[in-house]
Formats: sequence, C-alpha cells, structure tokens
Amino acid sequence: MLFFRNYLAYISFIRYVNDRSVTLMNKMEIVKAAFTVWGREFYKTTSLTRLARELGVTKPALYRHFASKEALLDAMITYYFDTYANYAKPYMEAALTTGNLVQGLRILVRAVADFNFRNRYFFIFSLMQMYDGRKPDIAIRELRRRGMDLTRLEALDSGDGYPHLLQLAMVASGFFVAVLLKGQGEQSELSFAEELSEKKIEKFIAFVEKKIFHGLGFNKEAVEALDFDALEARLPRTMFAGETDGGLLKAVAGVVAEAGPWNASMDMVARRSGLSKSSLYSHFRNKQDMLAQLFLLEFDRLGKYVKASVQQGGKTLEQLYLALLATADYLRSRPEILVTMDWIRTRRIELGITPSQDILTVFSGIPALTRFDKELHPNWVFYWILFLIIGTLMRCPSGSARRRRTPLSNNDLPDSAFRKVFRFITLGIEG
Repeated sequence: MLFFRNYLAYISFIRYVNDRSVTLMNKMEIVKAAFTVWGREFYKTTSLTRLARELGVTKPALYRHFASKEALLDAMITYYFDTYANYAKPYMEAALTTGNLVQGLRILVRAVADFNFRNRYFFIFSLMQMYDGRKPDIAIRELRRRGMDLTRLEALDSGDGYPHLLQLAMVASGFFVAVLLKGQGEQSELSFAEELSEKKIEKFIAFVEKKIFHGLGFNKEAVEALDFDALEARLPRTMFAGETDGGLLKAVAGVVAEAGPWNASMDMVARRSGLSKSSLYSHFRNKQDMLAQLFLLEFDRLGKYVKASVQQGGKTLEQLYLALLATADYLRSRPEILVTMDWIRTRRIELGITPSQDILTVFSGIPALTRFDKELHPNWVFYWILFLIIGTLMRCPSGSARRRRTPLSNNDLPDSAFRKVFRFITLGIEG
C-alpha cells in the first residue's frame, strides 16, 4: 500500500514538473517545435501527443497555451507569414524600385529561394499548407496585411494576360527547391538531415535562377516560329472515346468532385457506391489508398492522351507543346481530377505513388530534349509542366473574382494561356 501511494505521488510530481515546464515554456517555443516535429513527417499527422512527447511535457499541458490543434496551426500560419514578410519585404521594395519586371523578379526569386533553402521546415510547411486549393488567396491576403502587396509587382507585367510571370516564377521556385532538396528524385524524402553549406546554397539558388530566367534553353526564334494555332488544331480532343470508369473509382471521383479530396471520406464513397463500409475496405486499405488508385488510373489515361497528342507533332518543340497542351486539356475537362491532383501534387511523398511509366516515357522519348537541358531529367520536365499547369488552372481569375474555389471547366481558360506557360518553360522569363 505504501509503495502504491509513493508511486502515485511520484506520478503526480512528474506531471507537476511537466506542467510547470510547459508553463515556463512560451507559446512561441511550442510553435517553433511544431514546425520541426510535424515537418519531419511532412504533416502526415499533426499529433499533439507526438509534439508533447518531443517537448517532454504532457498533452494536457499544451492546452494551457492552445485550445486546440487548429489554434496551434493558426499560430504557425501567423508566425510563418510574420517571419517571411519580415525577411522578404525589403527585397519586394527593392524589386519595385527597379520599375522593370525582369530585374525585379530576379531580386525576388533569389531572395525567396535563399529563404526556403535556409528555412527548410518553413518551406515544407508552405508546401503543405499554402498550396492548398481550399485557401488559394491565403498568401496574398496574409502578405498584404503585412505590407507586401504582390499585385504591385504583377502590375509591372505588361505581357499578354494570365498567368502572370510573378505567379509562374514563384510556383517554379517552389518546385525547384523541392527538386533540389530531393536530389531530383534519387531520395525518397526531402533531406533535412544534411545542413546546407553556403557554397551549396549559392549553387542551388543559381540553378533555380537559371531555370526561371532561361527555362530549358531553347532557341527563341525557333519557339516564336511555331504555328501555335495549327498545333492546337491537331490536338485529338477525344480522350474518353470508348472508356468508362470502373464502378468504385467512378464513385470515388464523384465524391471528390462534390466534397473535394480534403473532405472526401470512405463513408461517402460507400453510400454513393451502394456498398457497406466494411466491403469498401476489401478494395481500399484507407482513404489514401483510395485516392492513390484514382490517381494512378487517371495518370494512365493522361499518358495515353498525351502520347496520342505528341504523335501529331514532328519536331522537339512541337511535341513538347502538344504534350503540355494535352496535359492541360485533360485536366480542364476533368474538374474532379484536377482538384484531386492539386491536393496530391504536394503529398506524393506521403502517398508513396509514382505516375505510370507510359507518360514518363513520352517525355523521355521527345527527341533532343536532354540535349537542350542536361541538368534536368525529362521526367522532371513533366513534373514541372504538371505543377505549373495545375497551379495555373486552380488559381485562374474568373470574372470579378480573382480566384475560385472550384476548378475550371473546359472553356474557362483558352489554349493561348498555355502558350505563355510553354514560353516560360522553354525560354524562361528573359526569353
């Protein structure tokens, strides 16, 4: 009995020490720890239990500072934008003083890449949280509150409309930071163990700059000589002839279209398909597996459509444009798939899935593509194209609204918008 009483007293003492330690710990220390603890696993889970264990405190003790996990995530968003704006605002002002979009973007691109390479846990947070299609305006809104109005820099873009070069540059910057940290796909996860040297950071920034300002390095005259109207007329536009969805995956796609991938659940799919939830688990291990199977099916179809489209071109540039436009065309016509891929593109590591080899072979088979850019594997050219297209479609202005929560229909964004994306990829901003 005495032993039991002593044991209870010991447990109470440990809890007191833990609770006392979290009282002495301020909110900001918890927020900073959350970036590291959750970021290490790419926000697969945002467990307060795991965070408390890493901090050496009890979970109830965390609630003294944050009423819920959502309150902590809100605090992380605030801290992220406070830190980012404090760093980037001087560079933004310097970019504006140039009065020239290209010069201004060069200043901003270097600054943003430098920030992301030096703050990798902030970067993964932005990748998982800021590229969320449910809150497309969050970055613009939060930065404007902190005195950074990105539309002032967009105003320097005198080009042919949407998408703005600022948007393309920032999306491409995020993509290439991820590529470099992944070692162009040679590692299964972003590497945070290795501390980047100043020399490596500068080398990485130079790579990002080169891709954004010079693209794949094609000849400008050759790009301008393309007959875009004729190429667009060659696109098959018959991607679904004779194809039907399997019953279950059709139900998955329907749920995704209505609820979005964030809110889609196994229960919803069970109701739509007429199966019991237990029967559904004989087909899918969990929600991630369910979305992954849908993703793989659509990539297989996309690969077939892109391959058929590329065959309509002769030269390298023609085939590359047809591949880009076919990808955009497919996603424009499948809004439920577009919104799913917007969700998946930053979570491919978590899902552990890779596009079908068919579509990757299309890009590696385009003649002379590697000759123009020996630094970037053709597979990553495809990933870059896909990343830009999804960003362009999901964040396109429509009418008086700057952006829309729902994806675009086939007629909302003309093919001509993707000529600008193509020029950006082949020539870069300076082209």
